[in-house]
Amino acid sequence: MTTYSQLQRKDVNEIRKLALASWLVTYKNIFTRNSIRRQVLNHYSDKNFQKVARSIKAKKGGYFVIARKKKILVGYANVGEKNREWELKRIYVTPKILRKGIGSGLLHNVEFFLKSKGIKRYCAHPHPKNSGAIMFYLKTGFKRNRMGDIGKNSPCYLKAI
Repeated sequence: MTTYSQLQRKDVNEIRKLALASWLVTYKNIFTRNSIRRQVLNHYSDKNFQKVARSIKAKKGGYFVIARKKKILVGYANVGEKNREWELKRIYVTPKILRKGIGSGLLHNVEFFLKSKGIKRYCAHPHPKNSGAIMFYLKTGFKRNRMGDIGKNSPCYLKAI
């Protein structure tokens, strides 16, 4: 059974490890291993986690959910507001257990949060070569939205909820 809960400080190191494992698989044909390590260290730094935590605590509109199986962290997702639009900033699942419903469960939790705030849609911006993420988004109801693209390396996928 998978359980879902909000991010707590004690989860941060586990999330970093999962992030690195996921990025090494997801982006292995896109970035070098050294580049991946640098990006994970940057994106998952204490400073960035503190910023996310402050945003959530201040009720400015952030939500970070984690998934556990038998107390082991197996996935996480983070949604936040950016330029008056809601965006799925991160969603990762342990590479060894992809396609077992954990990602869908994470999205369900994110969408429950968004609906509770009266939000009717949100977007995701996967790397254009991240075909696994793009297939996941399309399978879970996202639609390609070229109007929301941020340059050529950040295509927009939009989902109405």
